[in-house]
Amino acid sequence: MKKSILTFIALSAGLLVNGQQIPNGGFENWKTTSFGPITYEEPEGWQTFNFFTGANIEKPVSKTSDRNGGSLALLATNVVSSGFGTVDTIPGIAYTKFKTNLPPISITGYYKSEIKKQGDSVAIAALATKYNKVTKQSDFIGIASFTVSTSQAVYKSFTAQFFAFSGSVPDSITITITSSDKNNTPGTAVWVDDLAINYGPAAIDHQTDAENKEVNIYPSPASEVFYITGLKENTTNFKLINSQGLEVKNGLISNSTLTEINILDQPKGLYFIETFDKSQNRTSRQKVTIK
Repeated sequence: MKKSILTFIALSAGLLVNGQQIPNGGFENWKTTSFGPITYEEPEGWQTFNFFTGANIEKPVSKTSDRNGGSLALLATNVVSSGFGTVDTIPGIAYTKFKTNLPPISITGYYKSEIKKQGDSVAIAALATKYNKVTKQSDFIGIASFTVSTSQAVYKSFTAQFFAFSGSVPDSITITITSSDKNNTPGTAVWVDDLAINYGPAAIDHQTDAENKEVNIYPSPASEVFYITGLKENTTNFKLINSQGLEVKNGLISNSTLTEINILDQPKGLYFIETFDKSQNRTSRQKVTIK
């Protein structure tokens, strides 16, 4: 399966669900739908390519009681189909798109996999986008991708960090699960359960790119200390926010020319450093990494 399919789904998905969290991320709820003479099940809040198969052929996306938590999970499998008159291998693809106004940090969940041929792989991807009123198209804000090329017999947790293309906060996120990230080998499958998005702090008068460029935080990644330069003169304090959106450190800023933040007591991971003026209006916000 070409990676362009993930982009296509993100921009063309007709399903847009309200809420900050992945709809039906535990895959407990399923609905029956139809496409012409073909009847099939899909997880509620999600869409699939099950309609590509014939009426009496195994569906590439199905529910399964082989789960991590709850009662059900999602199973995506590459299946051989002759649904449109030609024999072809149809990948198991499920996707959902939902609204957000928070900066995503990572996608987490549990998976199992069965890889039938060397070089094959399965994938779970999350694409954050924001509608551009000028171009009337959605801009890419960031992406998180998790790919597996080996079989995994029991459920295992995963975390995929978002790579940011810009400092903007997205207005929607599309999640795509596929049983064919590269080769379309029949029988290659992925079981997925308990998906969730971890967010940074809520967007508060999000800074423009020009405003953020005035502030320089270095080095990043860092293991001992962050240095901040270019702060506005009225900046009075800072907060260090972890990937779950929790404040883990704060302090006063007495010198806007150069400020030091000691991070020896913090675990590795992605963080945000936010600075504020005396009225507690945010003056800057940047993503940093502790190694």
